[in-house]
Amino acid sequence: MNVDDPRLAVPNAAEDKALRARASIVILAFVVIAGFLSRQVLVAGMPGPLLAAGVLAGAFFVAWRVGVLGRAFAMLMLGSIRARGLEATQKLNAGDIAGARVLFEALTTDARRLGGFHSVHVLMLGVVSFFEGDTKAGLVLASRAIASGWFSARETREVLHAAETWRVLMLLHAGELKQARVIVERAPKAVPTAELVLLAYEEKWTEAVTRATELLAQEDFPGQGRPTVALIGLYAAKRLSNTSAGEPAGALDTAGFEKVLTAEPPQALALQNPALRRFLA
Repeated sequence: MNVDDPRLAVPNAAEDKALRARASIVILAFVVIAGFLSRQVLVAGMPGPLLAAGVLAGAFFVAWRVGVLGRAFAMLMLGSIRARGLEATQKLNAGDIAGARVLFEALTTDARRLGGFHSVHVLMLGVVSFFEGDTKAGLVLASRAIASGWFSARETREVLHAAETWRVLMLLHAGELKQARVIVERAPKAVPTAELVLLAYEEKWTEAVTRATELLAQEDFPGQGRPTVALIGLYAAKRLSNTSAGEPAGALDTAGFEKVLTAEPPQALALQNPALRRFLA
Protein backbone atom coordinates (compact mmCIF):
# COMPACT_ATOMS: atom_id res chain seq x y z
CA MET A 1 0.00 0.00 0.00
CA ASN A 2 1.48 3.32 -1.12
CA VAL A 3 1.73 6.12 1.47
CA ASP A 4 -0.38 8.28 -0.87
CA ASP A 5 -3.23 5.78 -0.84
CA PRO A 6 -6.44 7.66 0.18
CA ARG A 7 -7.08 5.03 2.85
CA LEU A 8 -3.95 6.22 4.65
CA ALA A 9 -5.04 9.87 4.81
CA VAL A 10 -5.67 10.99 8.38
CA PRO A 11 -8.04 13.94 8.93
CA ASN A 12 -7.09 16.65 11.38
CA ALA A 13 -8.76 15.81 14.69
CA ALA A 14 -9.94 19.34 15.53
CA GLU A 15 -11.27 19.98 12.01
CA ASP A 16 -13.01 16.61 11.87
CA LYS A 17 -14.74 17.15 15.21
CA ALA A 18 -15.80 20.68 14.22
CA LEU A 19 -17.22 19.43 10.92
CA ARG A 20 -19.24 16.72 12.63
CA ALA A 21 -20.56 19.22 15.18
CA ARG A 22 -21.75 21.58 12.44
CA ALA A 23 -23.26 18.70 10.50
CA SER A 24 -25.15 17.53 13.58
CA ILE A 25 -26.70 20.98 13.97
CA VAL A 26 -27.77 21.03 10.31
CA ILE A 27 -29.20 17.50 10.49
CA LEU A 28 -31.11 18.33 13.67
CA ALA A 29 -32.54 21.43 12.00
CA PHE A 30 -33.66 19.34 9.03
CA VAL A 31 -35.34 16.82 11.32
CA VAL A 32 -37.18 19.56 13.22
CA ILE A 33 -38.37 21.12 9.97
CA ALA A 34 -39.43 17.72 8.65
CA GLY A 35 -41.39 17.10 11.84
CA PHE A 36 -43.22 20.39 11.42
CA LEU A 37 -43.99 19.79 7.74
CA SER A 38 -45.26 16.27 8.35
CA ARG A 39 -48.11 17.71 10.46
CA GLN A 40 -49.22 20.13 7.74
CA VAL A 41 -51.78 19.12 5.16
CA LEU A 42 -50.57 21.56 2.51
CA VAL A 43 -47.58 23.88 2.34
CA ALA A 44 -47.39 26.20 -0.66
CA GLY A 45 -49.82 23.91 -2.44
CA MET A 46 -47.79 20.76 -1.81
CA PRO A 47 -48.53 17.95 0.66
CA GLY A 48 -46.70 18.53 3.92
CA PRO A 49 -45.64 14.87 4.37
CA LEU A 50 -44.10 14.90 0.89
CA LEU A 51 -42.08 17.99 1.69
CA ALA A 52 -41.05 16.42 4.99
CA ALA A 53 -39.74 13.39 3.12
CA GLY A 54 -37.69 15.68 0.89
CA VAL A 55 -36.20 17.46 3.88
CA LEU A 56 -35.31 14.14 5.51
CA ALA A 57 -33.65 13.09 2.26
CA GLY A 58 -31.56 16.25 2.54
CA ALA A 59 -30.61 15.36 6.10
CA PHE A 60 -29.65 11.87 4.95
CA PHE A 61 -27.47 13.35 2.18
CA VAL A 62 -25.67 15.65 4.63
CA ALA A 63 -25.09 12.73 7.02
CA TRP A 64 -23.64 10.66 4.19
CA ARG A 65 -21.54 13.49 2.77
CA VAL A 66 -19.75 14.35 6.01
CA GLY A 67 -19.24 10.74 7.01
CA VAL A 68 -21.76 10.54 9.84
CA LEU A 69 -23.34 7.41 8.35
CA GLY A 70 -19.95 5.79 7.76
CA ARG A 71 -18.96 6.58 11.33
CA ALA A 72 -22.19 5.10 12.66
CA PHE A 73 -21.60 1.90 10.67
CA ALA A 74 -18.02 1.71 11.92
CA MET A 75 -19.26 2.10 15.51
CA LEU A 76 -21.41 -0.99 14.98
CA MET A 77 -18.19 -2.86 14.15
CA LEU A 78 -16.26 -1.40 17.09
CA GLY A 79 -15.94 -4.72 18.92
CA SER A 80 -14.52 -6.38 15.82
CA ILE A 81 -12.21 -3.42 15.13
CA ARG A 82 -10.78 -3.58 18.65
CA ALA A 83 -10.31 -7.35 18.46
CA ARG A 84 -8.57 -7.26 15.10
CA GLY A 85 -6.39 -4.35 16.21
CA LEU A 86 -5.28 -6.38 19.21
CA GLU A 87 -4.64 -9.42 17.02
CA ALA A 88 -2.56 -7.33 14.60
CA THR A 89 -0.50 -5.91 17.48
CA GLN A 90 0.07 -9.40 18.88
CA LYS A 91 1.28 -10.59 15.48
CA LEU A 92 3.65 -7.64 15.27
CA ASN A 93 5.02 -8.28 18.77
CA ALA A 94 5.58 -11.91 17.82
CA GLY A 95 7.59 -10.87 14.79
CA ASP A 96 4.91 -11.76 12.23
CA ILE A 97 5.36 -8.56 10.21
CA ALA A 98 3.51 -9.81 7.11
CA GLY A 99 0.54 -10.99 9.16
CA ALA A 100 0.36 -7.68 11.00
CA ARG A 101 0.36 -5.78 7.69
CA VAL A 102 -2.62 -7.73 6.34
CA LEU A 103 -4.72 -6.94 9.40
CA PHE A 104 -3.70 -3.29 9.73
CA GLU A 105 -4.37 -2.65 6.02
CA ALA A 106 -7.87 -4.10 6.35
CA LEU A 107 -8.49 -1.92 9.40
CA THR A 108 -7.57 1.25 7.50
CA THR A 109 -10.70 0.60 5.44
CA ASP A 110 -13.09 -0.63 8.11
CA ALA A 111 -12.16 1.91 10.81
CA ARG A 112 -11.37 4.85 8.56
CA ARG A 113 -14.30 6.93 9.86
CA LEU A 114 -13.16 6.50 13.47
CA GLY A 115 -10.36 9.05 13.51
CA GLY A 116 -8.71 7.94 16.74
CA PHE A 117 -8.57 4.29 15.73
CA HIS A 118 -7.62 5.12 12.15
CA SER A 119 -4.65 7.23 13.22
CA VAL A 120 -3.36 4.33 15.33
CA HIS A 121 -3.70 1.92 12.41
CA VAL A 122 -1.84 4.32 10.09
CA LEU A 123 0.89 4.68 12.71
CA MET A 124 1.23 0.92 13.01
CA LEU A 125 1.41 0.51 9.25
CA GLY A 126 4.30 2.96 9.45
CA VAL A 127 5.95 0.70 12.03
CA VAL A 128 5.34 -2.32 9.79
CA SER A 129 6.91 -0.47 6.85
CA PHE A 130 9.93 0.32 9.04
CA PHE A 131 10.41 -3.35 9.87
CA GLU A 132 10.02 -4.24 6.21
CA GLY A 133 12.96 -1.97 5.40
CA ASP A 134 11.10 1.10 4.15
CA THR A 135 12.13 3.65 6.77
CA LYS A 136 11.03 6.59 4.61
CA ALA A 137 7.45 5.30 4.36
CA GLY A 138 7.49 4.53 8.07
CA LEU A 139 8.46 8.09 8.91
CA VAL A 140 5.82 9.55 6.59
CA LEU A 141 3.01 7.50 8.14
CA ALA A 142 4.15 7.94 11.75
CA SER A 143 4.54 11.70 11.31
CA ARG A 144 1.15 11.91 9.60
CA ALA A 145 -0.59 10.11 12.45
CA ILE A 146 1.10 12.28 15.08
CA ALA A 147 0.42 15.54 13.23
CA SER A 148 -3.29 14.73 12.92
CA GLY A 149 -3.82 15.58 16.59
CA TRP A 150 -5.76 12.45 17.51
CA PHE A 151 -3.12 11.48 20.09
CA SER A 152 -3.19 14.83 21.89
CA ALA A 153 -6.12 14.03 24.20
CA ARG A 154 -5.32 13.02 27.76
CA GLU A 155 -6.71 9.51 27.29
CA THR A 156 -4.44 8.88 24.27
CA ARG A 157 -1.29 10.49 25.66
CA GLU A 158 0.44 7.11 26.06
CA VAL A 159 -0.20 6.39 22.38
CA LEU A 160 1.46 9.71 21.53
CA HIS A 161 4.53 8.78 23.58
CA ALA A 162 4.73 5.40 21.84
CA ALA A 163 4.33 7.06 18.44
CA GLU A 164 7.09 9.56 19.19
CA THR A 165 9.36 6.74 20.36
CA TRP A 166 8.85 4.88 17.09
CA ARG A 167 9.49 8.07 15.12
CA VAL A 168 12.77 8.68 16.98
CA LEU A 169 13.90 5.10 16.31
CA MET A 170 13.13 5.52 12.61
CA LEU A 171 15.03 8.81 12.48
CA LEU A 172 18.03 7.24 14.20
CA HIS A 173 18.08 4.35 11.76
CA ALA A 174 17.90 6.87 8.92
CA GLY A 175 20.90 8.73 10.37
CA GLU A 176 18.86 11.82 11.31
CA LEU A 177 20.29 12.20 14.83
CA LYS A 178 19.69 15.96 15.01
CA GLN A 179 15.97 15.59 14.26
CA ALA A 180 15.74 12.75 16.76
CA ARG A 181 17.42 14.91 19.41
CA VAL A 182 14.87 17.71 18.83
CA ILE A 183 11.97 15.32 19.49
CA VAL A 184 13.60 13.80 22.58
CA GLU A 185 14.48 17.15 24.13
CA ARG A 186 10.86 18.25 23.74
CA ALA A 187 9.82 15.78 26.44
CA PRO A 188 12.58 13.37 27.49
CA LYS A 189 10.54 11.88 30.34
CA ALA A 190 7.82 10.91 27.86
CA VAL A 191 10.17 8.93 25.60
CA PRO A 192 12.81 7.42 27.93
CA THR A 193 13.61 4.44 25.71
CA ALA A 194 14.08 6.68 22.68
CA GLU A 195 16.31 8.97 24.74
CA LEU A 196 18.46 6.01 25.77
CA VAL A 197 18.83 4.68 22.23
CA LEU A 198 19.73 8.19 21.07
CA LEU A 199 22.53 8.35 23.66
CA ALA A 200 23.86 5.07 22.31
CA TYR A 201 23.73 6.33 18.72
CA GLU A 202 25.62 9.41 19.86
CA GLU A 203 28.15 7.05 21.50
CA LYS A 204 27.71 8.70 24.87
CA TRP A 205 28.44 5.42 26.63
CA THR A 206 28.75 6.67 30.20
CA GLU A 207 25.48 8.58 29.98
CA ALA A 208 23.79 5.58 28.34
CA VAL A 209 24.88 3.23 31.14
CA THR A 210 23.78 5.69 33.81
CA ARG A 211 20.40 6.29 32.15
CA ALA A 212 19.78 2.57 31.58
CA THR A 213 20.54 1.85 35.23
CA GLU A 214 18.13 4.61 36.33
CA LEU A 215 15.33 3.32 34.11
CA LEU A 216 15.67 -0.27 35.29
CA ALA A 217 15.50 0.94 38.89
CA GLN A 218 12.14 2.63 38.31
CA GLU A 219 9.32 0.47 39.66
CA ASP A 220 6.78 1.97 37.28
CA PHE A 221 8.87 1.57 34.13
CA PRO A 222 6.90 -0.53 31.56
CA GLY A 223 7.88 -4.17 31.71
CA GLN A 224 7.92 -4.62 27.93
CA GLY A 225 10.61 -1.96 27.64
CA ARG A 226 13.02 -3.38 30.23
CA PRO A 227 14.78 -5.87 27.91
CA THR A 228 15.53 -3.11 25.39
CA VAL A 229 16.90 -0.85 28.12
CA ALA A 230 19.07 -3.68 29.45
CA LEU A 231 20.26 -4.49 25.94
CA ILE A 232 21.41 -0.91 25.32
CA GLY A 233 22.91 -0.65 28.81
CA LEU A 234 24.90 -3.85 28.35
CA TYR A 235 26.21 -2.76 24.96
CA ALA A 236 27.26 0.64 26.32
CA ALA A 237 28.94 -0.95 29.34
CA LYS A 238 30.92 -3.30 27.09
CA ARG A 239 32.02 -0.39 24.93
CA LEU A 240 33.20 1.40 28.05
CA SER A 241 35.12 -1.65 29.17
CA ASN A 242 37.01 -1.64 25.87
CA THR A 243 38.05 1.98 26.11
CA SER A 244 41.30 3.18 27.58
CA ALA A 245 39.76 6.33 29.01
CA GLY A 246 39.46 4.79 32.45
CA GLU A 247 35.79 4.98 33.28
CA PRO A 248 34.52 4.54 36.88
CA ALA A 249 34.39 0.90 37.86
CA GLY A 250 30.66 1.02 38.52
CA ALA A 251 29.97 2.11 34.97
CA LEU A 252 31.66 -1.04 33.64
CA ASP A 253 29.54 -3.47 35.65
CA THR A 254 27.55 -5.56 33.14
CA ALA A 255 26.14 -8.09 35.61
CA GLY A 256 22.98 -6.12 36.35
CA PHE A 257 22.08 -5.79 32.68
CA GLU A 258 22.86 -9.44 32.00
CA LYS A 259 20.64 -10.47 34.90
CA VAL A 260 17.70 -8.53 33.47
CA LEU A 261 18.21 -10.02 30.01
CA THR A 262 18.37 -13.54 31.44
CA ALA A 263 15.13 -13.09 33.38
CA GLU A 264 13.40 -10.96 30.73
CA PRO A 265 14.75 -11.81 27.26
CA PRO A 266 13.89 -9.44 24.40
CA GLN A 267 10.77 -10.20 22.38
CA ALA A 268 10.95 -11.13 18.72
CA LEU A 269 9.98 -7.58 17.73
CA ALA A 270 12.93 -6.04 19.56
CA LEU A 271 15.32 -8.53 17.99
CA GLN A 272 14.05 -7.58 14.51
CA ASN A 273 14.03 -3.83 15.17
CA PRO A 274 16.28 -2.20 12.52
CA ALA A 275 17.24 0.62 14.93
CA LEU A 276 18.48 -1.87 17.53
CA ARG A 277 20.28 -4.26 15.21
CA ARG A 278 23.71 -2.70 15.80
CA PHE A 279 23.42 -3.33 19.54
CA LEU A 280 22.75 -7.07 19.21
CA ALA A 281 26.33 -7.97 18.31
